[in-house]
Amino acid sequence: MTPVGSDSGKGGKDAERANAPENKDLARLGRLLEDHTEEIVESLTPLIPNSVDFGTMGESEFFTAAIQATKAVSDWMQGGSIDNASRNGFVAASVFGRLVAEAIAPLDELTRRCLKWRELTSQLLTNYASANPVDPQALSKALQMLNRSTDATLVRMSTSFEQVRQHLRQEVIEHQKELAFQATHDPLTSLPNRNLLLDRINQMLLRSRRTGLPVTVLFLDIDNFKSINDTFGHSGGDELLRSVTRRLTQALRSSDTLGRLGGDEFVVAAEPSSSTDDETTIARRLVTALHEPFVLPGAPGHQIRVTASIGVTSGIEEEPDELLRNADIAMYKAKSSGKNRFLIFAPEMTLQETALPGFDIELGKALSENRFYLDFQPAFDLNTMRVVAMEALIRYVHPTKGSMTAREILPMLAEAHLLHEVGNWTLHEACRQAANWRDSGYQTLVAVNISDTHLHSERFISDVSSALQFSGLPGYLLGLDLNETALLHDIETSQQLLKSLKQLGIHLIVDDFGKEFITAAQLRYLPIDQLKIDGSLVLRLLDTVGGEEITRSLFNLGKALGITATAKGIERRIQLNEILEEKCSTGQGFLLSRPIPAKEVLDFLETSFENQSLAN
Repeated sequence: MTPVGSDSGKGGKDAERANAPENKDLARLGRLLEDHTEEIVESLTPLIPNSVDFGTMGESEFFTAAIQATKAVSDWMQGGSIDNASRNGFVAASVFGRLVAEAIAPLDELTRRCLKWRELTSQLLTNYASANPVDPQALSKALQMLNRSTDATLVRMSTSFEQVRQHLRQEVIEHQKELAFQATHDPLTSLPNRNLLLDRINQMLLRSRRTGLPVTVLFLDIDNFKSINDTFGHSGGDELLRSVTRRLTQALRSSDTLGRLGGDEFVVAAEPSSSTDDETTIARRLVTALHEPFVLPGAPGHQIRVTASIGVTSGIEEEPDELLRNADIAMYKAKSSGKNRFLIFAPEMTLQETALPGFDIELGKALSENRFYLDFQPAFDLNTMRVVAMEALIRYVHPTKGSMTAREILPMLAEAHLLHEVGNWTLHEACRQAANWRDSGYQTLVAVNISDTHLHSERFISDVSSALQFSGLPGYLLGLDLNETALLHDIETSQQLLKSLKQLGIHLIVDDFGKEFITAAQLRYLPIDQLKIDGSLVLRLLDTVGGEEITRSLFNLGKALGITATAKGIERRIQLNEILEEKCSTGQGFLLSRPIPAKEVLDFLETSFENQSLAN
């Protein structure tokens, strides 16, 4: 299908052009081919019964390219420029090669069609020559042209196919590298995440056990970061975190590792040193690095002063997560001691001590004194903006500190061994509230966050059954938000547990999906109904190189497995538009609605459903 020139060089081509107008019979055969071009090409699709279909777009591209190639040969026979015809035919062969490389058209099927084209075209010209006076040499030359064109097409198609295939293969390799990087690095700062950080600490510990020099781990938390987010928004907070990352990196040695756990929490893992005051030296260096004020691009002229609370620990025989936990405890102690300082971990420190004075006693009385309560954050169908669920968020009223969020109280509940008791209260209260909504005419699912401790306790199934029984709430209106970590701990046990919950009709949700990268193979074994994409990934969907790609892959994983995906942390209109383009069905975030007090939920539902009715 692709014309090729003579090997005799420019002189041969000129002679061929000079003789072409005189070869009237060859020109007649060329015009005949031109008149029957579409008829020939249409007969190639489909070639034979049960042949491979290229799809609507693929067949259209094949048809257009085949027409172009056929007309190029026809033009050549009629005395047109061989260079012109060859260029047009080359373009067509490149299209064929791309269709094969992109798996739109199988190579063998496309090859068969090219050979069939030569067969049909040869038959057309031969039949015409038999019925009309045509110079045998003209027919012979025309058939030679067809053979040369077909050979050139097949060679160029294969060459193009290989070029595109190599390009696609390189893209896949680069994409895999990017995904591997994203799986081990924080999307906002590109620093190592928790998994990679623990691996680096482990490598340092292996070396330290040979040298006898301890590894130092420092846990850094920015003081009053919430007020910065409230003042400058999350985009301003993100820019500050990136600026802090640059400062801290400059302050460290090349052998040290700086990582980010999320939020405003950073960790430094320092290689062993012969210096006796190495851990305090690094801590002072970090404090000094943050001393100068920051200026954000979104707030020119406005200086932001940042301080940090830092916990420090060292060890040789400890496990990586143990060092991280000890540094975390020391950081909490530094924060509760006045902030803007660093403290070195001591064995007598406990998370309980670092929180609030007498907090263990207060927690013991909290349930009986009704100090816990629930707020609810709505989740919406992003196409209709109908409320589809309410996520229960636990709160605690401290006598002097006021209302505290789950993030603030859960570590202390864990230390006081109250996660199970408070988790059971949350289940019962959330079901009671949802039953009240149902009695008022709103079949709205309530989602309850379940701690790992509560999920794997012996009484969990009975706790859920009891909450449903006492509230009268049907199981299908209760959703359980489960952490990837808890499910990955023991897949077989998790599978049996979730099957028991499904027998109660419970809606099962993987919360903060994407943090631990649970695999598709693991998900297939679990009866999961919904994936809530980690809010930090969604928040940075537009801000981070590679963040959009990895978030899209998480959405696509849910689609492939037939599991509903929910986007968390939607805070900007442009972000919502991008999520809608990914065909994500539900979402929640401050752009849509902030958490609502329990007593206001019914009014909110009533207003939301009225607005939807008016919109429809």
